[in-house]
Amino acid sequence: MAKGFEVEWDTFGRKGWYTQDPRLKPIEAGSTFTPDIPAIYLIFEVAPLEDPAQFAVQWYLEQPSGLLNEHPLGKDVLEVPGHERYGYLELKRSAERWPVGNYLVKIYIAPLGQQPFHAVNQVGTMRFTIKDVVPALSQDEKSAR
Repeated sequence: MAKGFEVEWDTFGRKGWYTQDPRLKPIEAGSTFTPDIPAIYLIFEVAPLEDPAQFAVQWYLEQPSGLLNEHPLGKDVLEVPGHERYGYLELKRSAERWPVGNYLVKIYIAPLGQQPFHAVNQVGTMRFTIKDVVPALSQDEKSAR
């Protein structure tokens, strides 16, 4: 997860020879963000696919009790052609600011044309936190990234 990303074109070692699928490099990766951030990006790389696929995400705000809201706050779907290896999903805030709290992200992969948000297509989860102030990284944490 990151605040943004850069597109890095691979030149195969020769100027002007570019791949069709640029790498995506996260900008300010992390799992804690401030309420004013317009979107959080889930950036990924996959092995080359034989067939086109849909990558999808839904995000939920956790209640103080640890339960999730019944309905997701948002969702995003990306169709990835078989030859592409990089992509991103965009988690956009639904209001002027993100509500402070803990969030659960459900990640799905489905064949093109199928309902992406089905339990059998869920492949994982991630978590992120929205805080009014994000703590600064120590020098060790900065060098680890």
